[in-house]
Amino acid sequence: MIEQTAAEVQRLGENFDIVSENQSKLEAKVAAMEGSLKSIEDLKAEIAGLRAENERLRSQQAELRKQIVDDITAKIAKMNIGGSGSAPSQPALRPVNTAGRNATPPPQPATPAQTGSGYNHIVESGQTLSEIARGYGVTVAAIKQANGLKSDNLRIGQKLFIPDPPKK
Repeated sequence: MIEQTAAEVQRLGENFDIVSENQSKLEAKVAAMEGSLKSIEDLKAEIAGLRAENERLRSQQAELRKQIVDDITAKIAKMNIGGSGSAPSQPALRPVNTAGRNATPPPQPATPAQTGSGYNHIVESGQTLSEIARGYGVTVAAIKQANGLKSDNLRIGQKLFIPDPPKK
């Protein structure tokens, strides 16, 4: 009987060691999972911070864009008045929203070879016929007629005659 009890105690001791080892393994897994969860929470916080920074930069970009448009508008107005305070001799240019492209440049007086009164315009990269027409306050059809254009296609450096807008 003592031998049986000793064997039973031996077996229980081995089982205890196995249970203790399994418990240690489980505690290590729980700690690793908690560390992963903390990493996920840290990443979520970092993402939230990056989103906030991105939104701040978008707001700053919008403000800078507004300042640029206001500055260009003021410069165009000053060019149209000629700094003299008198009425402009050329039609007032309005800045054109071209999503990153330059606004329509100031007109140049027409050369004597042109019939009628108007302006010469040199086409710049990214400009469209409708954008140029809006800038001068005339229609696309008027520009096409004055230049004998059959399509709306333009080339960089192309010289266009822009007729004066109709009198109001």
